[in-house]
Amino acid sequence: MEVEAIWARIEAWLRFHAPDELENVRPPASNRSINRLEDATGLRLPPDMERSYKVHDGFWVSLFLFGEIHGGHLMTLQAIESDWLRLRTVSAECGFTTMTAEPAGPIKPQHWNLGWLPITDPGNGNCFCVDLDPAPGGAVGQVIWFDRVDGPVRVVANGFADWLEQYASGLETGRIVCHPTEGFIRSTDAEPNAAADPAS
Repeated sequence: MEVEAIWARIEAWLRFHAPDELENVRPPASNRSINRLEDATGLRLPPDMERSYKVHDGFWVSLFLFGEIHGGHLMTLQAIESDWLRLRTVSAECGFTTMTAEPAGPIKPQHWNLGWLPITDPGNGNCFCVDLDPAPGGAVGQVIWFDRVDGPVRVVANGFADWLEQYASGLETGRIVCHPTEGFIRSTDAEPNAAADPAS
């Protein structure tokens, strides 16, 4: 599915269930911003990620929730650049690219790889990354989960569009809800007698 259609589903859900949050949806990124990120990192954005950022330059509405993972908000291109540059410096100082990891699936077994673009920020050092340097059998542009202690953990989506679609489906199927006091959470985290959706 095209990312434009996926974003339309997310916006439609917000419009019906959490209209106040629409004020926090960011405008499109410019070609200049995309080129700047690519020049700074030496990495080429996958086409579906580029198209997504031409719809919204990040997404500040809610946590990106996948099962047990609380992944944080979708960062802007400028924030991705800053975080990637920070991680490059930290990696060089601490030797993370030479440290091994034991990820599940076709991810290179390094603690950090300069071919990974962090795309979310939950504020604790863990994040989803777009993997532009996968191990054999992997797909360029696959989305992986990174743990600041363990390194790469597993592949969560075959690409950016697939990852975004998982989020849209989570909203539409009720796995992710807008709680009246706690914001966006997994439905299993909602109090049994609390209204999970302020607009319902």
